[in-house]
Amino acid sequence: MPSSWIESIDVNAYVEQLMKREVNQINKVTLNKTNQLNDTQSALKTRLSAYTQIQTLLDALQDKIESLTTTFNPTYQATSSNTDAATVSIDGTVTPGMHVLNVTQLAQAESVASGVFSSDNTALNMTNTVTISIGSDNIDIEITSDDTLQTIANKINLSASTNDLGAAASVISTGTGQYRLVISSTQSGTANQVNISETGTGSDALNISTGPGGTGTVLMTAADAQFELDGLSYTSSTNSNLIAGLNITLLGTGSNISISVTESNQISKVAAEVQNVVNAYNDIMVSIAKTKATNALPDSTLVMIQSNLKNLVSADTLTSLGIIPVPYNEVETFTITLPDGTIQTMYPTGMLKIADDPVTGETFETKLTANYANIKSQLVGTSGVFTELNSLLEPSTGDIWKILNDTQYGGIPLTKKQVDDLQEQIDGINDNADRLKEGLVMKYAKLDLLLGQLQVTSQYLSQQLLAMNNNK
Repeated sequence: MPSSWIESIDVNAYVEQLMKREVNQINKVTLNKTNQLNDTQSALKTRLSAYTQIQTLLDALQDKIESLTTTFNPTYQATSSNTDAATVSIDGTVTPGMHVLNVTQLAQAESVASGVFSSDNTALNMTNTVTISIGSDNIDIEITSDDTLQTIANKINLSASTNDLGAAASVISTGTGQYRLVISSTQSGTANQVNISETGTGSDALNISTGPGGTGTVLMTAADAQFELDGLSYTSSTNSNLIAGLNITLLGTGSNISISVTESNQISKVAAEVQNVVNAYNDIMVSIAKTKATNALPDSTLVMIQSNLKNLVSADTLTSLGIIPVPYNEVETFTITLPDGTIQTMYPTGMLKIADDPVTGETFETKLTANYANIKSQLVGTSGVFTELNSLLEPSTGDIWKILNDTQYGGIPLTKKQVDDLQEQIDGINDNADRLKEGLVMKYAKLDLLLGQLQVTSQYLSQQLLAMNNNK
C-alpha cells in the first residue's frame, strides 16, 4: 500500500488536467474578444461591399449622363442631287446648308499598252531592259529570251511591290491570237504619269515606250480631277476629296449639282437616354435604402451621398419637364428580415419618374420636340442639372466621389483601414493566446518533472522505511 498520496496519483494525467483547465480559460477569453471583433469586422466588410456596389452604380449613372450629352448633339446628313456625277457623306464638322458642285473632269490613272503578240505564254526570244518611272521612282526589268508576256508582267508586279512603285502590269486579249502587255499607274493624277523606256529594238522590243517617238499605245492619259464647289475651283489627283467636313466622291461630269447638308435632332433617342439616367439614379437610391436598412452599423456616408443627390435633382427645372419624385404609393418596395426573424417591407425614398403633364397630358417627347434647345441647356448645358450631377460624380474632383473615395475621409478607404485594423487586433489576440499556451506548456512540463522526481523520492523513502522495519 502506498505510503503517501504522491505515490498514488497519475502524475502525467494530473498535470495534463491542470494545463487543460488553464488552456480552456485562455480559449474562452480569446474567443469572447475575437467574436466581438469579428462581428464588427463582418459588419464593416458588408458596408465596404455596399460602398463598392454604390460606386459602381454611380459610375453607371455618370456613363448614362455622358451618353445623354452625346445624344443631344444633332446628327447631320449630306445628299447629292446627281449621284451619277457625285456622292457625298459627312466626315468631320459641317454646317447645315446648300452647296453647288460643278465637275468638269475626273481624275484618272495612266495606262500604256505594248505592241500585239500572238501568245501570252510563249517565249518571246528577246533581250531587253524595260525601265518604268512614276514620279521620281523607277524600276528596271530585265527580259531574257525565255520570257513570255505573262512572266514579264509577273516580273514587273514583283519588282513594283518590292520597290514600292505604284505600277501594275497585266496581259489583255484584244482578239483571237492578239495579246498586249498593259502597264498602269495604281494612282490617278498627272503626278503619277507612267514613263516607260526600253533598250530593245525591232524583234527585241515590246513596243511599249512612251514620250516623243514612243511606240507604246497610251490607253488612258493621267489626269487630275477638276471641279468647282460654291464657285471655288479645285484640282485634285483623286476623285475622293474632303472639303469642309464633306467627303465628295466624283463619279462623272455634271453641273449645278446640289449638295444638301441637313441637321436633325434625335428626339426619341434623347428621351430614351433621359429615361436611362433616371433609371440609373433610381438604382442608386434603392441600393442606398437597402444598405441603410440592413447594415448593423450607423452610416453617415450614405446619408451624405443621398442628401447630395436629392438636393440636386429636386430642382424646379426637372419638375417643369415632368421629371418628378415617385409618389409613395407607386414606389417599388423591398423586404428585409429583422434579427428576430420578422419580415419588414421597406420604401425607398428619393426615386424619380418621367410623367406626362397632369393638365395637358403633354409627354416629355412632345416638350422636347417643341423646345429642344432650351431643354438641352437645362439638362446638359454648362449649368444644366445633369451636368452639375456629372461634376459631383467626377473622379478626384467630384464631391460625391470624394465622399466615397477620398484617401483621408472617403468611406471606402476608411472602411478598408478599419477592417485591416480589426484584423490586426484579432491576429494580436490570437498570437497572445498562443504565447500564453506555450508558456503553460513550459510551466507544466516543469511541474510534471518536479512531481515525477518527488514520486521517485517518495517511493525510495518508503522502501527504506520498510527495510528498516523488517530488520528490527
